[in-house]
Amino acid sequence: MKRINRNRYCKTFLLYILLWGSAYSQINLPFVKYLSDNNFQREYLAYIKSIAIKNSSSDSIAYLNAKYYLQYKNDSLFYSYFLKSKPLFVSDTCAFTKANIYFLTSNRSMQNKWYGIYDTTQTNYFSRSIFDIWLATSGNINIDEKKIPQKLRSDYLKYKKYAHRSPLLAGVLSAAVPGLGKSYAGRKQSCMMTLLSHIGFGAQTYEAINKLGIKNPFTIFSMSFFGVFYAANIYGSYHDMKDVKIQTRKQFLIDASDYYTVNSSCGFY
Repeated sequence: MKRINRNRYCKTFLLYILLWGSAYSQINLPFVKYLSDNNFQREYLAYIKSIAIKNSSSDSIAYLNAKYYLQYKNDSLFYSYFLKSKPLFVSDTCAFTKANIYFLTSNRSMQNKWYGIYDTTQTNYFSRSIFDIWLATSGNINIDEKKIPQKLRSDYLKYKKYAHRSPLLAGVLSAAVPGLGKSYAGRKQSCMMTLLSHIGFGAQTYEAINKLGIKNPFTIFSMSFFGVFYAANIYGSYHDMKDVKIQTRKQFLIDASDYYTVNSSCGFY
């Protein structure tokens, strides 16, 4: 145990010696790679700040900051530094590819911001392929399927199947025939259960009206319960369709992110 602790202290001491020495030189990219690969987050940021003090190129410092905040998933700061070092960052194929993969699964507002400034004439084929994936899930669902990698096409077709469908129509269908909207949303098991439960509650309400009269308290309760149940079915179908559209898109983008991560063979440096 003492030997392990001694080795750890030696590595930490050596790291700080390197960090101190690097502050008086130009940007040491192998050292930055070492910090990144070993997840020395605090030391990594300290090194960037020490280089900035030495009046290095502002583009280079912004570039290092952009890569740092991309690695540690701070979207807003990454984007800010990216804009300050865009030509330099885009020229780094691996870093730019990593950013494109990362934003596939980021929140939608950041996706729109990132891909909205995309210039396909300045990017490599791999990054353009990622851009096509985002384009296919952003309203342009009629994109040529040949642009989608073969291994992702089944997921894309599943997404496309539901992307066209309307939550409002799902609600209307469930109003006409309880459960039909759930079938439209791809919830076929829920469809049958919903239909049977509505038939059961409807038959009970009808029987209460015939035998007890419409003014009977039990009849009023049955009618009220059936009305709420019927309305909940309509809203549920509307909500299910919205959820299916969101989830199929999300899953497609996750699968795409995994696919490109495996095939990019790029680290951060």
